[in-house]
Amino acid sequence: MHFSRVVLFVFFTLISSISTAQSFSLDFNSYAHDGSRLLSVGPSLEIGDYQITSCFGSCGADNIATWSKSDPNQADFGNAALLLNYSKTIELFRTDGGAFDLVSLDLAPDVRGNVLEAKVVFNFFNAPSETTYLNYDISNSSKQSFLEKFIINKAGLRSFSINGNLQIDNIVLVSTSVVPEPSMLSLMLCGS
Repeated sequence: MHFSRVVLFVFFTLISSISTAQSFSLDFNSYAHDGSRLLSVGPSLEIGDYQITSCFGSCGADNIATWSKSDPNQADFGNAALLLNYSKTIELFRTDGGAFDLVSLDLAPDVRGNVLEAKVVFNFFNAPSETTYLNYDISNSSKQSFLEKFIINKAGLRSFSINGNLQIDNIVLVSTSVVPEPSMLSLMLCGS
């Protein structure tokens, strides 16, 4: 009887060290609209377990916006990509403070006023205080905006921010959640 408890304890200890991962894609098509050219989405929005905010310095209601579905400025024509209005910085994080992996995202320069390129700055924040940076230059020789996929593959992030005169869409994230701790499982097994 004692041997079976030891075997079960070892089994559950090994199982508890395994993390489960959930892939999630942030798609902004729910903000697609007809009518007015530019729709303000707000200074922040919450989608699933994630929040996107643009409240750095000023917190205007139109910091994050989308072009109408048929506007030639819309990078996801017929749908919606988020516009970082006024070249604002946005930050993305999990609402529960947990870690996540950033797999990829789609970016396009905001072609308003014939802007054909964007300088994009990423800041990646890991726990506890490690920060890494990436800089991209996105160019567009046509005057039609289009999305380009960027593979990022940054793991264990607490948040990331992005700055640039651009539109963003299809952010692919993987959030990890840990199975209960071994000490809790051993207490359950021992009947304590």
